[in-house]
Amino acid sequence: MLLLVTMAACGGSSKPSRAPLTENGATVATFTGKDSGPFCAIAGPFLHNSDLQAVLTDAASAEARVKELRPVVEEARRKAPAEIKADVERMATDVETGFDLLAAANYQVLKVDRDKLEQLITDEQFKTSSARVGAYAVQVCKVSP
Repeated sequence: MLLLVTMAACGGSSKPSRAPLTENGATVATFTGKDSGPFCAIAGPFLHNSDLQAVLTDAASAEARVKELRPVVEEARRKAPAEIKADVERMATDVETGFDLLAAANYQVLKVDRDKLEQLITDEQFKTSSARVGAYAVQVCKVSP
């Protein structure tokens, strides 16, 4: 699951995208891309590794995956530009809560409190923030969805 994307040419342009994106018929926000360079360098790994369900599918490597992903989440939190900072913060907080739930279950996937995990995954604010960060990564950083 870990997608190690080299983001050397991440397109940190300060110009907004010209064509509005749509998602399920709704217009997705366009962004200026201001101060995007540091975030774009890690946008791919952050975006592709914030899926909590993916971490839970392989019990044998869950602990190693969480240890590998925590620094990616923290780096995204530190490098997020102002226009998506709150969204990255929301995603990071929920993803880290999921990691903590897994750690509390001693990384035994089947012992994770599924109700709490489901609340994180289905939270509307998390979904909205994820969609905005995803749109930013695609529009500004040129990360494939």
